[in-house]
Amino acid sequence: MSQQLQAESGSDVSGHRPHPLLGAEQRQGEGDTKGERTRNRILDAALRLFSRSGSNGVSLRAIAKEADISHAGLLKYFADKDELILAAIARRDHFPAALEIRSYNDVGPEDYLPLFLEAIEHNMSNPGVVGMFAKVAAEATNPEHPAHDYFKTRYAQLTDKLAQSIRFITGCTQSEARERAEEFIAFVDGIQIQWLLRPDEVNMFEAAKSYLHRTGLPDGGDADLSDEKID
Repeated sequence: MSQQLQAESGSDVSGHRPHPLLGAEQRQGEGDTKGERTRNRILDAALRLFSRSGSNGVSLRAIAKEADISHAGLLKYFADKDELILAAIARRDHFPAALEIRSYNDVGPEDYLPLFLEAIEHNMSNPGVVGMFAKVAAEATNPEHPAHDYFKTRYAQLTDKLAQSIRFITGCTQSEARERAEEFIAFVDGIQIQWLLRPDEVNMFEAAKSYLHRTGLPDGGDADLSDEKID
């Protein structure tokens, strides 16, 4: 699920396209106007701070300071912290242009699983963003958190699309495909935590490929999915 250049290091995270797995409703343009650049600078600052302290532990004033803008100036772009959190999380879910190998309309069930693996591999160069996402996702399990509905929708969409891919590849039933998709997402979420704790010992991309191999799914090697459609 979300994917940009490393926010924690202060790198610019603009210029990325949204991940094809997540759907058009979560895409947003970058733009070139001064106002859009300022808005994006605020979001990048929020992502950096969220990666260190989670969203609950960061104030709007701290984000404004990180973005080199006044508190009043920040409020011209975001009415409150809830709005900023949702915008920052959606920005995190952009997909790097370097991995954009297909137009979004061309992404079919055979592509979802390989794209998900590509996203995992890319995330290994982005520990700050992965850490931020893990922190905020955990906070969002609280129904009162502003990103609660966002994460529910995100996981539902991701599960549906991976289930379609698994069913396309294996020909299993819809219920079995959904169960396998949920298990794989749970594994990836867990291995992300292990990778964040022990980055020198854990390779989450290889671990994800190994998991797929053990469960009888293509692991991103030389598998050709084009001829494995279900009847």
